[in-house]
Amino acid sequence: MKIHKNNITIFFGDAQHPIDREFFNQAKTQAELEQESSLHYSKQALNIESLFFTKQIHSAQGIIISQENYTSFLTMQPEGDFLITNKTHVGLGIYTADCLPIVIYDPEHHAVALAHAGWMGSVQEIAVKAMQALEKTHGSQKNKVHVYFGPAAGVCCYIVQPDFRENLTKFSFADQVIIKHDNQLYFDLLLFNKLQLVKYGVSLEAFNQSYTQCTIHNASFCSYRRDNKNTARNVTLVALKNQQIDTL
Repeated sequence: MKIHKNNITIFFGDAQHPIDREFFNQAKTQAELEQESSLHYSKQALNIESLFFTKQIHSAQGIIISQENYTSFLTMQPEGDFLITNKTHVGLGIYTADCLPIVIYDPEHHAVALAHAGWMGSVQEIAVKAMQALEKTHGSQKNKVHVYFGPAAGVCCYIVQPDFRENLTKFSFADQVIIKHDNQLYFDLLLFNKLQLVKYGVSLEAFNQSYTQCTIHNASFCSYRRDNKNTARNVTLVALKNQQIDTL
């Protein structure tokens, strides 16, 4: 699904146009990535000059793409799990198959972050780290951003084992994101990231969860858990347009 706003385009992909994780692991440069047919199509559809991905490692680290370092990233694919830019017509991309895509847009400074938040990255507070990076590099204010959550494993289907709780001991709201039902424990990945950002100072009104369908339950999406560790992935892309009057 493609979301058009005055100043930003967000694309949440699905199983109809999947990408393969192994292709990303083998690619060495951004140019090699763009040879993948669905990404080439997406690049044209979004009217963007270049696409940037990282080698995702389930971390809380990321990269900043600026006018100054833009060309250097064309010849590499650095490790990390979030990307930030204020450069227009440049596509930032991640791939997921149950992990949560998070877009944080700052309309005041026309800058955007895109994060890949699996449970490991979420425990490391990747959403907050991306917000902090926006503040540091672009002067963003946490009470003035817009946050979009994409398709991911929902609390309806994200089953975890009892020892999973040990990963959440430092969070005061841990009991809110582990739900017990029919002798099973379920993890609310979306709420976990939302509560972290709210605790950090992001407004409740900032969140848009209109696109957060469950990837496990909905067969329209690629799902690592549902499909026995299949390597197909959903792609999420975001690109800034030339700035106009903001109506988000």
